Amino acid sequence: MYKAIGQIARRFGEFKGKRRAARVLLAPYISSAKDIEIKGKYDCSYVLPNINEPIAFDLFIDGIYEIETHNFLLSVMPPNAVYMDIGANIGSIAIPLCKRRADIRCVAVEASAWVYGYLVNNVRRNNLEKSITCINNAITDTAEGYVSFYTNENVFGKGSMSAVFSKEATQVKRTTFQEIIDLYKFQRVDVIKIDIEGFENFAFKGGEKLLTSEEAPLILFEFVNWAEEHAGIQPGEAQRTLKNWGYTLYLLRPDGSLQKQDTVIEEGSAMLVASKKNLL
Repeated sequence: MYKAIGQIARRFGEFKGKRRAARVLLAPYISSAKDIEIKGKYDCSYVLPNINEPIAFDLFIDGIYEIETHNFLLSVMPPNAVYMDIGANIGSIAIPLCKRRADIRCVAVEASAWVYGYLVNNVRRNNLEKSITCINNAITDTAEGYVSFYTNENVFGKGSMSAVFSKEATQVKRTTFQEIIDLYKFQRVDVIKIDIEGFENFAFKGGEKLLTSEEAPLILFEFVNWAEEHAGIQPGEAQRTLKNWGYTLYLLRPDGSLQKQDTVIEEGSAMLVASKKNLL
């Protein structure tokens, strides 16, 4: 019955009260279901660890996660794009992009070993092994050594290098943007989506050669003030780094439109786009 509710919900678009009604109808299932197989939009297939986590809940009732983000990324991908998805999780962003654009070459990086297992499985289910290369590392400012990574099954979309969502850590090999570029011999990177819970600035520092170049990629990232504080840096530091390297910042609005952001945001949260090309 509950899977049928999900199938029906995925057939309908967004409407007022949809999520509230779904949470009421699915309450028993949300609290107990594990490893749920679903068919999402654009003929994408997923195994979801649970549907308590927002990423999986959205996929279960909508068939896609963050449609505005998906549409924006699709709109800025040039032909034969090289795309890096940092904090790829179970593939909710990378998979539908590569399903719709067979010319995209994607590197999907996920630090959590057990979440990475779902990412690899979902890539295989969608026959995207030639389009998406999966890497189980943590992107930081150095490729040397290991870092503690904290994750929690109930909120698997919230893994972090700080003990915010869990007290249990595993050791994860570090890597950098530059190491990945050298390993796969990329001549360019066109687009980066990065969501690593406040540690974005460390990743940027490890990709300085790439990000200071004239052909630097467009970057989509989320700012959350408390997440950067937990990462041990001043809120807005990632934005300052990019601005110092010649990037212009834009606020990505909920409707998918852009607004130029002249000042660094230091409070609250925001979805931001950084580009060295004029986007307006």
